[in-house]
Amino acid sequence: MELRTSLAMHLRAAYFSIRRTAQSRLADSNATADQVVVMTLLAEEPALTQREIVERSYSDPSTVRAMLVLLEERGWVRRDADPNDARVRRVSLTPNGRRQQRHLQRVGHIGDPTNMENLLSKEELRVVTACLQRIVSRQAELAIR
Repeated sequence: MELRTSLAMHLRAAYFSIRRTAQSRLADSNATADQVVVMTLLAEEPALTQREIVERSYSDPSTVRAMLVLLEERGWVRRDADPNDARVRRVSLTPNGRRQQRHLQRVGHIGDPTNMENLLSKEELRVVTACLQRIVSRQAELAIR
């Protein structure tokens, strides 16, 4: 099988087409799709640690750190010391950040069911999601070896 017709390339194409669509919709907002993902994670589950954000967003630690610094400078997130461990910072959306997140998520269609899920039937979505989760799990196993 040629690289261009491989599953990996089809996954790459799908990811980048989704990302390009979000970025084009966010072009006038001064925010990136990755920032909206992080802000949406914080809207769903406040006071995450930086490590939890890395794990849930599938981003690398340096990217998340840089993003959080920028979002904090904009006043969209705040980082507070964890009550149980002063070395750990808990990240939360500010009230302004919560408003921005709702607006940016709508504009970018990030996580919007009408963007992706309506392209597939409920059964197709279930199968694709299960397959993608299996790929992620298997790749994590291979990375450990």
